[in-house]
Amino acid sequence: MTEWKKEDVGKETPVFIEGVKVIDMIVEVMLPDGQVIIGPQLACAHIFARYSMVPAMEMVSEATQKTIESMEGDA
Repeated sequence: MTEWKKEDVGKETPVFIEGVKVIDMIVEVMLPDGQVIIGPQLACAHIFARYSMVPAMEMVSEATQKTIESMEGDA
């Protein structure tokens, strides 16, 4: 595992995704929770997407739980 540093930002690096070699750019990204990550842009995009989905996941989970609880109360 490579630990990317601020001085790596802007450099290109090979990345393998499902057996396909891609030349990717090292970027610095701030996540929605304020954390800063440095790495290949495709990997950072994947991590960013996951963090961006957390609030929606929590809302849906809570709504689902309330719906199930209300249905159990009607039985």
